[in-house]
Amino acid sequence: MHAVRNSGDSDGLTLNWMSYSDEETGQELWRENWKGTDPFAQETTSVIPVDVVERAVLTRTLSFSSEFELRDLRIEQTVLVHGQQVEQWDFTFGFVIPQSTNSWTSTIKAATDMIPPEDLSGHMVIQSVFCDAAVPLATQRTRVVFAFPDKD
Repeated sequence: MHAVRNSGDSDGLTLNWMSYSDEETGQELWRENWKGTDPFAQETTSVIPVDVVERAVLTRTLSFSSEFELRDLRIEQTVLVHGQQVEQWDFTFGFVIPQSTNSWTSTIKAATDMIPPEDLSGHMVIQSVFCDAAVPLATQRTRVVFAFPDKD
């Protein structure tokens, strides 16, 4: 028996946690846990170590749960700096079993012409629109603040 979709903001989709790891070594560099919160409710702020963006290749893992069957889960991700779109990516997960928890791992390669993290920190928002095929389910916005090492 399939659950009936409600009219909630996230339409049965829950984000559990996300992490970034060094693709080469597998070392986890950062993790955000959303347990007990609703990251779809409003813009969130994530403090990420600056060495995350200094890696050539990262692995991003997103843990999510879905009450409902999704035929073609996708994320349309837009990077905004000072409110202006600078990048857009599309990620496809595919079919999601109802009442399941899943991990979605993607490999992200650094651009060769990146804006310096000092200029991005606090001014960059990553907007992620979660869709089932072409139907938007929920939008999550994260303002990124980079944590720089203390200079002694």
